[in-house]
Amino acid sequence: MTSIQRRGVSFDARAVTLNGKRTLLIGGSLHYPKIHHTQWERALQLAKECGLNFLDTYVFWNIHEKERGTFTFTEESDIFRFLQLAHQYELMVMLRLGPYICAETSYGGFPYWLKEIPGISFRTYNEPFMHEVKRWLLYITHLLKKHKLFYPQGGPIILVQLENEYDLVSNIHQSMGQQYLQWYNDLYRELSTDVPLIMCKSSPEEVAATTSPTKDSEFSNVASIENCMETLNSFYGHKKIAGLKERKPNQPVIWTEFWIGWYNIWTSAPRKRSIEDVIYAALRFIAQGGAGLSYYMFHGGTHFGNLAMYAQTTSYYFDSPIDEYGRPTFRFHMLKQINQLLHSFSQPLLSCDDPQVLHLLPEVFAFIWKDHASHKNLIFLCNDSKSTCHVSFQGCAKKMNPLSVTVLWDNKIVLDSSSASFDWQRPFLGFVELEDACFHPVETFKLAIPTHPTTKSSSGAFSDLPDDMLIVTKDQTDYMWYVANAAIPNIHGSLRNALIILDVEMADIIHLFINQKYIGSSWVNLEEEGRECHFSLEFPNNTIYPIPATDCSTSSSQLDIAILACSLGLIKGEFQLVKGATMEHEKKGIWKEPSMRFFVRQDCSKKNNNNEDQKDSEQSIPVSFLSWTIVPFYVMKDNRDMFIDSSHPMKAVEQRSTFLGPKLYQQTIVIHPKTRNQIKSGLVIDFSCMTKGIFRWNSFCCGRYYISPVMKERDEELKNTPIQLDHLCKTTQRYYYIPQGIVQETNQLQVFEEIGGNFNQLRIFIVS
Repeated sequence: MTSIQRRGVSFDARAVTLNGKRTLLIGGSLHYPKIHHTQWERALQLAKECGLNFLDTYVFWNIHEKERGTFTFTEESDIFRFLQLAHQYELMVMLRLGPYICAETSYGGFPYWLKEIPGISFRTYNEPFMHEVKRWLLYITHLLKKHKLFYPQGGPIILVQLENEYDLVSNIHQSMGQQYLQWYNDLYRELSTDVPLIMCKSSPEEVAATTSPTKDSEFSNVASIENCMETLNSFYGHKKIAGLKERKPNQPVIWTEFWIGWYNIWTSAPRKRSIEDVIYAALRFIAQGGAGLSYYMFHGGTHFGNLAMYAQTTSYYFDSPIDEYGRPTFRFHMLKQINQLLHSFSQPLLSCDDPQVLHLLPEVFAFIWKDHASHKNLIFLCNDSKSTCHVSFQGCAKKMNPLSVTVLWDNKIVLDSSSASFDWQRPFLGFVELEDACFHPVETFKLAIPTHPTTKSSSGAFSDLPDDMLIVTKDQTDYMWYVANAAIPNIHGSLRNALIILDVEMADIIHLFINQKYIGSSWVNLEEEGRECHFSLEFPNNTIYPIPATDCSTSSSQLDIAILACSLGLIKGEFQLVKGATMEHEKKGIWKEPSMRFFVRQDCSKKNNNNEDQKDSEQSIPVSFLSWTIVPFYVMKDNRDMFIDSSHPMKAVEQRSTFLGPKLYQQTIVIHPKTRNQIKSGLVIDFSCMTKGIFRWNSFCCGRYYISPVMKERDEELKNTPIQLDHLCKTTQRYYYIPQGIVQETNQLQVFEEIGGNFNQLRIFIVS
């Protein structure tokens, strides 16, 4: 009887081994919830075409178990179908189970309800937290094994990651954090996946430190447990090889997140990385002994519905080889050449444990890999300096551009990353505007600004209200009203040109209304790290709002104050909160009673007795809040039938209404079959005529839109990285994606706008 060798995954000091054979891993990150499920197959087909032999993806607990005990695995959350498709295209998978995943997703992948469990503390040795983590991981792993998705079962999953970039928080949790990581060791044995366990390390020295490690702490920057494979997340993987080899000498060097771009934050200019630098980083890493890399991201995608973290844009393009709309970019074609080259030389690369290294100039190296089968050499000439250099190597004089790599096989150049002969740039396909005939008349609805109940509050104390709106909304909506009666003393003169000053502690944005009229918003520069929560906001009052008449026996006038608090997504990690706070402390809304005053400058144009002009007098008039109440405002972020809760009063108005405040726009758009045939990748909407809100297409929630002006001149947290700001863009994100899979002949567009815009100027384009 012929024996059948069991499929297995292992590793040695040089590479991951599949069935005992060393394998060079060239992969990319694809996040299945950020790509519409109808486009998965095309995305995986392109990944294979680009020369990838594996992909990595996180498991998004926050979309699979939105309510505890109720699981969803359909459409964008059908991870089993996604992994089966990957297997069909002969793509292996590194599955990053988390449950903490970061991924620029809401709550770093944790479901909201986790924070409501009594006594919980995230990402540390905490029984309530570990109980929920274990319950989830046992459940999802059971289903993965049931679908036979692990490599020993004949499936695609060759590696599994638990936790994510723990070095960024290990100093916070200290020994309890180390105990928590060790707990995963026992849990992983219980999961019984029969593939190697990995944990990854980030690069706080490249991206500004997100915590302040205690230098004497033996647990600072701990990323992994002893008996697992530790991997790298970085801009330049080769800079981390020596440290990793020192920590883990018996494992290969795998670069799980090769950051080829960066994500975008509202109020910041879009972030870019040059393709020349990406190619240099890839070749330089492999030259020094890297055994696997994964482009992060390979396909960026879109934060549909409630996916985006705090301050993260809806687009997650990430400067990827496949753009947000599923189209290969010029990066795709460049990296395809690199990937094919590396695969063609996998034999000489993996037949040796280490290269011969020649130090040619202070920052110029030659890495020589000897192929014992052919007796030929694979050579990487690397210029690590930021200056042009001239080098003589094996009788050949060569000019090398800054940060460049030349690859030679048998002393013949097969690739030169600095060669001017490369025609990297390709024309990029644009958008084609939908014709006017498609659009039916717009329905416009004004949503009422709430007023405080006329009945007196028994306590009237703000402290009796929740200091976290999530307690009320359960993160089902981004919005909650804070409504108050307020009083100002009767004064002589007009408040027409008064400056309104509001001191408030809140997250993330608020809109202020007085007597049902819009006064202003807290358009502030959003900080990704160490989120600011206390603001002193100034609102010039350029409108006349009526102050209700008061009884002659009173000494004050009554005001109706309404503040609409708006969330921009939950944080992705501890470092986004104030120093020392951990993830369970995340909260939204207004946190304690605001203070408000009117600042009035009165014109004193008369002369005094000495015939001198008198200076204008200034008067600060305090506002006294009498009582408060909250009104949850349910504008839904999922794909259910209801968009705005029917309990919110709504009044049809003319589309050109001058009302500033919450509005709902609805429009039917008919796309005839001939036009639909031109749609290859979906549609985009140009929202530059609007302000801020959320929108749906055929009941599919496409995410938040925010036409935020660029406020940052530079990104301090990225100053030591190859990421640059694109200051040609005046707004962070202008175009918003509608996947092809939800476009029908007759379509319904629903837009909830918080303040105001000109819906007439909305433009929709075909992505061909």
